[in-house]
Order: sequence, then structure tokens, then C-alpha cells
Amino acid sequence: MPPQQPQYRLPSRDIPLETDMYTQDEAITPNYITPVPKITGDYIRDYEDDDEIQLKNYKQKKQKEKNTKRQKRTKEAKSPSFVVFFLCLCAKRKFKI
Repeated sequence: MPPQQPQYRLPSRDIPLETDMYTQDEAITPNYITPVPKITGDYIRDYEDDDEIQLKNYKQKKQKEKNTKRQKRTKEAKSPSFVVFFLCLCAKRKFKI
């Protein structure tokens, strides 16, 4: 007679008491095919839209910086020291000092 192997028992905590969740699960049928998820958005178009928005924001930022620099130069040109400098420069050219 072959020596008897020790038999191990599965602890009762590992055996589910309610098996309803397995009998009602569609995924355990032999020919089950997972449903195709619905496409809620278009990744490529969303990426292009985001890219266009970033480009638009960048252009607006550059335009604001350009306008700010232009306003600053205009403001400096109206200052009295610039007017005096410009008049002196004109006088030098006219009289060739």
C-alpha cells in the first residue's frame, strides 16, 4: 500500500458562501465577448484643439508684450529728456558741430 499523502483542507474563510455573483455574471459564459466601449471623444481632434488654443494664447501673449513695448517707447519719446536729446541731435546735424 502506498504511503498516504497528507490531505490539506482549504480554510473555510476562503470558500464563498454566496455563489449568486458567479451564476449571474455574463463574463463566465464560454463564448463571452466583451462589449466594445463607446467612444466618447476623438483623441486626435481634442489634441489638435488643445494645440490650437495654446498657439492662440501664445500669439495673444506676444501681441500684448509687443503692445506694451510700443507703449513704453511712445511714453519715453514724450518725455522731456528725449525731446531735448532729439533737438540737440538735430542742431548738431544742422550746424555740424
